[in-house]
Amino acid sequence: MVVCARPPLVERLGQEFFRKIPNQPGVYSMRDATGAVVYVGKAKKPSEPVEQLSRANPERVSRRHLRLLREVTRIDFDLCHTESAALEPRNKAPPRAKAKFNRAECGPARRNS
Repeated sequence: MVVCARPPLVERLGQEFFRKIPNQPGVYSMRDATGAVVYVGKAKKPSEPVEQLSRANPERVSRRHLRLLREVTRIDFDLCHTESAALEPRNKAPPRAKAKFNRAECGPARRNS
């Protein structure tokens, strides 16, 4: 008989955390054990991408995602009333460019002067 281990985030944060994830537009910050932000995301429903990561099978995800899953110990949410408010650059989220697992092209758009 093969016993499947619980996904890393569920093991660390618990099932109850994932039941209580907000379902309105906002920004979510994933943090490591030191409190450093390792990933910042914006979503119409933050519950969707966070729940996808919670169900990730460690044997089937990329190495990058696996490293992220191993490092995350806390997820914070900064909710907004509308999706456009979540996308405003002046929101309270930490800069994406400084988050270890955000890709460089995800940073703020540059303007040509």
